[in-house]
Amino acid sequence: GHAPSHSRPMLRVSLRNIAAHKLRLVLSVLAVVLGTAFVTGSLVFTSTLKSTFDGLLDQGTQDLSAMIEPEDPRGAGVPFEVADRALGLPGVEAVTPGVTGTVVMFNADGTPYQSGGAPSEGLEWVEPDQAVGSSSWISDGRAPAADGEVVLPESVLDNAGLSIGDSARVYTTSQGMIDVTVVGTYSSETDVGGYVGVGFTSAQARALFTDGENATNVAVRAVPGVSQEEMRDTLAAEFPEYEVSTGEEVKERLSEQLSTILDFVNYFFVAFGLIALLVGTFI
Repeated sequence: GHAPSHSRPMLRVSLRNIAAHKLRLVLSVLAVVLGTAFVTGSLVFTSTLKSTFDGLLDQGTQDLSAMIEPEDPRGAGVPFEVADRALGLPGVEAVTPGVTGTVVMFNADGTPYQSGGAPSEGLEWVEPDQAVGSSSWISDGRAPAADGEVVLPESVLDNAGLSIGDSARVYTTSQGMIDVTVVGTYSSETDVGGYVGVGFTSAQARALFTDGENATNVAVRAVPGVSQEEMRDTLAAEFPEYEVSTGEEVKERLSEQLSTILDFVNYFFVAFGLIALLVGTFI
């Protein structure tokens, strides 16, 4: 029974050491706890973010059968004429050319609207039944019918201090500051807080955000019963000079791009957590 008497002096020395360096113990524990919490928190945060975005992607691409895009992403885009021709093809139910551009919305008091990091863009307002990949509907007022008329998301109208019928100002990269009248608000199933989507008439959106001839891409919805693969093959045969993907392929590509960005954010956070753990070992 020598072992216990042997271990007691060790224990006494250890406890005395801890008592003499209470601050060091507290700081070491704190560094380890914070470091671990930081790593765990960042992994949970990016995982939640990913599932939120994937949910939005699912909703945004739920009725997207196929997408026509330029072979060269830096090229002019896809002509509106391609969208018109696609609408006449067998199996096609709806076609939406991609017409968007960066804008800055101004509040009623003349200050720029803060979107909190969410996109702020001008777009071509398309009636919901003709739109592909859109889940928006006019909730109050009416759709834009003439140049200078716009619709805004409900939350943006309130936050900007505007009402339906008010004049407002929007900054566009192509024509600078323009005066608009808010004629309606819209709601959306995929509404993420802060998103500023200023809806213009088709003619004005194309004048503001395109060269007048090309859309960024063309989204296509097939009639019920036609598969995404069939739709893609029909379009690819008709438009061999363009890149045609199924809705599922588009969703996967966007999801992968998002994963790459979130992975980078993760590495960044985890590095901080590990530094905290490392510092803890030196205290």
